[in-house]
Amino acid sequence: MSPVFRILGPVTVLEEGREIPIGAPRLRTLLAALLVNANQTTSAAELVQWLWDGEPPAQPQRALHSAVSRLRGLIGPELGLRHQAGGYRLEVDPGDLDLCQFRELTAAGTADALTEALRLWQGEPLTGAHDSAVVRDKRAVLQEEWLRAAEQLVDARLALREYADLIPELTSLTKRYPLRERFWAQLMLALHKSSRQAEALAAYEELAALLREELGIDPGEEIRRLHSAVLNGPDETPWQVHRQLPADIGDFVGRQDEVAAIVEHLTEAAVPVITISGPPGVGKTALAVRAAHLLKDRYPDGQWFLGEVDAVPPADKRVLILLDDAKDAEQVRRLLDARNSAVLVTSRSELALEGAFGTTLAVLAPGEAIELLRAVLGAERVEHDPQATADLAELCGYLPLALRIAAGHLALRPGEPIAAYADHLRGNNRLLDLARRGDHDAAVEAAWTPW
Repeated sequence: MSPVFRILGPVTVLEEGREIPIGAPRLRTLLAALLVNANQTTSAAELVQWLWDGEPPAQPQRALHSAVSRLRGLIGPELGLRHQAGGYRLEVDPGDLDLCQFRELTAAGTADALTEALRLWQGEPLTGAHDSAVVRDKRAVLQEEWLRAAEQLVDARLALREYADLIPELTSLTKRYPLRERFWAQLMLALHKSSRQAEALAAYEELAALLREELGIDPGEEIRRLHSAVLNGPDETPWQVHRQLPADIGDFVGRQDEVAAIVEHLTEAAVPVITISGPPGVGKTALAVRAAHLLKDRYPDGQWFLGEVDAVPPADKRVLILLDDAKDAEQVRRLLDARNSAVLVTSRSELALEGAFGTTLAVLAPGEAIELLRAVLGAERVEHDPQATADLAELCGYLPLALRIAAGHLALRPGEPIAAYADHLRGNNRLLDLARRGDHDAAVEAAWTPW
């Protein structure tokens, strides 16, 4: 089993839940440098800078080689550290490094994903590495990523109208980061939306005094506009641009005709509304997300990802709205008044909406199903046993959800032949075997229930 690494706090290595002690600060610093640059080559010169901070030993290359050997000896053969021309490369599965997990979650952009991303932080990043200039610089870069994710999460929660709940958190953030104007703007908006205008104005005055005293400048344009809106009343609140689309599907396959039709309709239709229907697990959301990413630049006033409709953009705004898993047409109708916006709706039912373009998804074609398995498992593994791959695709009913779950199981067992896994499914309850562990809502048994 490969080790698990943590750098968003103390530099830590875990093996089957047990911490591997790395006593020497220089070795922790070396590991930190390799993990910050995981899956790419870090030059020997950069590693020397990390380890000796401008005061290298007489033979830095030999000293670096010695440190690398000691690190390998501590962690063992599972450490995927490779020597490459001019430096070293540490191969890490994204799920085994908290920094990779953090970046994937922040890219998803939803409130739940951002909350999970920030939970990965266990204190000051790179704790235990040398307090050198290069470590301090990299720590500042990582802390800036944390701040941007925190701001992004607040934006997502503001879009969900969690104004009162956010006020204590934003008050604390403005105390910790008093020169971060974005937190002050978010606090003012939360106070304003909670009908606490006097406190919103007081927050502005506090920030203005602080900026004049510390930097000799006035607040920026965004927060000045917000101050003016608070003075003029709730109807003048400036528009907040929210970008909430989940990350695009990197291994999206097939559905090219459907993607092209959706993009064409949303580009040209007078009332751009798309409905995507089909049974659970058939890939409705994946198709909608792919199309939305292709179109998002046309909608500069925001991209919303909704589970229910609680607000409609003004007629003068261009917003791309993705309403996922709508229950009925009535849930969608009020969005038809968003004249310059576009609406993408997924639903298990075929929705009758006047002027909407509808598409109903079936399972993938056999070739597309095999291509999906290839995208997840890699061409070499699939081409090693093409018949077993075709059999597995058929056992999954060519359903994208079932295919992804099966491929996910195989990805965790790189040594298991595809044929052996397919035989296992034939001889057992394949619906149970393809259920996501701990996620009953996404179980394939539920996905294959008649709709």
